[in-house]
Amino acid sequence: VSQIKPLPGPGQEMDEFARRGANMYLEMIFRDSFYHADPHPGNLMVRPPGSPGNPGPAAQVVFVDFGLSKRLPPGFRQATLGFASALLQGEPAGMARALQELGFETRDGSLAPLELISAVLLEAARQMRRQTFLDREVTQRAGREIPRLVRENPSVRIPSHVVLLGRVVALLAGLGHGDVQRLRGRAPL
Repeated sequence: VSQIKPLPGPGQEMDEFARRGANMYLEMIFRDSFYHADPHPGNLMVRPPGSPGNPGPAAQVVFVDFGLSKRLPPGFRQATLGFASALLQGEPAGMARALQELGFETRDGSLAPLELISAVLLEAARQMRRQTFLDREVTQRAGREIPRLVRENPSVRIPSHVVLLGRVVALLAGLGHGDVQRLRGRAPL
């Protein structure tokens, strides 16, 4: 996926590739609870239509190298939906409870540090709500503020499945050049 110019033929534009890739990840994460955690350009390919293994009329997204894959824990989908719901409702306390359900733990067991982190995430989401791109200044501010809060209010545990999902999102955003417009029209959760 290092070539980003359009491929020949109908339905093979990079936007379509990004849409299919986003749909595949949403299905892997929310339906299958198992995902490929290393989606860099060397592990993603496009199989042209009519080629061996793809007799159909459309190009196929192909994943290779499943050495870094992750099974999500039971309850992940529900906790993620709870986090999203609280985020959309502007409730840092609800976001903090959902983070705890996702496996985040604080040193003293309280939700207060997770609520502070949730407030930073909520503010970043509010600032990006009307944008169709990831604002570098907003993400950098959150990227500075969250580590500061974690240092001041140490988390005992940040679940590995969340760390890997963050990595996946960053890699996929890089493939899409930070343009979240390509994710529009994705499969419903």
